[in-house]
Amino acid sequence: MPTPVLKVFITGASSGIGWALSEHYAAQGALVGLCARRAERLRSLSERWPGQVDCYPLDVTDAAALHAAAEDFIARHGVPDIVIANAGVSAGTLSECREDLAAIRRIMDVNFYGMAATFSPFIGAMRRAAGGRLVGIASLAGIRGLPGAEAYSASKAAAISYLESLRLELRGSGVKVVTLCPGYIQTPMTESNPFPMPFLIPADLAARHGVTARYIAADMSKGADCRALVEKAGGCDILVNNAGIQFVAPVEDFPVEKWDAILAINLSSAFHTSAAALPGMKAKGWGRIVNIASAHGLTASPFKSAYIAAKHGVVGLSKTVALEVAGQGITCNAICPGYVLTPLVEAQIPEQMRVHGMDRETVLREVMLLRQPSRQFATVDQIGGTTVFLCSAAADQVTGTTISVDGGWTAL
Repeated sequence: MPTPVLKVFITGASSGIGWALSEHYAAQGALVGLCARRAERLRSLSERWPGQVDCYPLDVTDAAALHAAAEDFIARHGVPDIVIANAGVSAGTLSECREDLAAIRRIMDVNFYGMAATFSPFIGAMRRAAGGRLVGIASLAGIRGLPGAEAYSASKAAAISYLESLRLELRGSGVKVVTLCPGYIQTPMTESNPFPMPFLIPADLAARHGVTARYIAADMSKGADCRALVEKAGGCDILVNNAGIQFVAPVEDFPVEKWDAILAINLSSAFHTSAAALPGMKAKGWGRIVNIASAHGLTASPFKSAYIAAKHGVVGLSKTVALEVAGQGITCNAICPGYVLTPLVEAQIPEQMRVHGMDRETVLREVMLLRQPSRQFATVDQIGGTTVFLCSAAADQVTGTTISVDGGWTAL
């Protein structure tokens, strides 16, 4: 039998992520229905892939137009395998500015209502077909709001909650609901951002990898939430325990609530998620646990008693788990980074300045990077690359150990 042709329906297809997804699926030979306001952009895709692309110039706030487009696509090709609600707009908004209220309403209409209007005409058909995937493009801004982007952040938070509710409503129907929460993607929408955008990636790279991302809320200071996180994800083959917080103070002045929070999030969360993930890994005969510890899991520095105690604990936990699962196709290791320039490290700088009585450049040079002989921060990509190695076949016999990515810190 010939392989069925993939059928995909995408909104917001004229630029950014939507454009990249449209090109990605069309290049794979899929039948693609594309919606956007800019008809000329859609036509250019249709001309590149004749016979594969159906164009529907419309605004996603027009539910009637979306229903008509959905009916036409289904009549031509059948029920789509994937519907991607990607249409979105953004603008700087402040609630205190009366003139911004119209923009706030427009952003909510497009980013939230438009998503519901996109899925609405397809859900019944997908239910009857007992299959299909509804993909909502939300944002990390829906998890952690951005200053000056009240409406955008609120719209994406609404989308995340809506998708979670829809997922529960469709449980058992064969229809899957996927929530994607991208960080900063290089699109026309982000070009005007006047602030730094860490880890900015091109839209085509985001689309090409074709991974499914899902946001599951969890308070990592609570053991029950940590275990439920793994359960809600349906188990996992690879577990990377990376949650962490920091606080700096002398032992005698260290707030008890900060001590408890750091131990809970930095150490106990790794215990709970590992305990929840291991039964599934054992059943499959394969698994990888990578715990992000720290150079401070192998050595110490003043004023960081809770963090250092927790990271030493993570190293010990990693070794113990590795011994318990040895020979079962499962490995457990700890990566021990030195200073990596992340928001967590950035947040430490003012406190280090206060404790040591130094300016920023001096505290970086004489305190934070003093013990890192390279005098350079490690990068997120380097930590990611080390993690990928530990999850590869090349590391099948690497278990119960630590790998330092610290510019020579622990060699001293």
